Amino acid sequence: MNTTFCLSHPLPEEHLAARRHRPDSTGTYAAWNLHPFPAACLDKLRELKTRVREHLDTEYGDSVHAGLISQAVHEADSLAATTPYPVLFLPTLAEEKVRSAAAWQHRQEAIRRQTLAMVA
Repeated sequence: MNTTFCLSHPLPEEHLAARRHRPDSTGTYAAWNLHPFPAACLDKLRELKTRVREHLDTEYGDSVHAGLISQAVHEADSLAATTPYPVLFLPTLAEEKVRSAAAWQHRQEAIRRQTLAMVA
């Protein structure tokens, strides 16, 4: 199985029908389209996650702590997994999360510098 199959593998109709007719724990209909992926697609997704993490570490490694990059990629992976095409969404979601982490880290460093300047 190749990545193209994983990208073009639409959600089976029975999953869509089950989602439309099954209430969730709050009594409302489920808003998420969760379904199991074939093992080969999961392997491709893991490979992609590793490549995306390495790319973002190379691109943002000087300005963002490696732990924040890993956390951002993991969160993006979790969010992408809720879509019918996670391989398509993962890279963009991961980059958005790393950019957000970079901005957060920059703000935290500015606050730290201001605090140190006030104390000194």
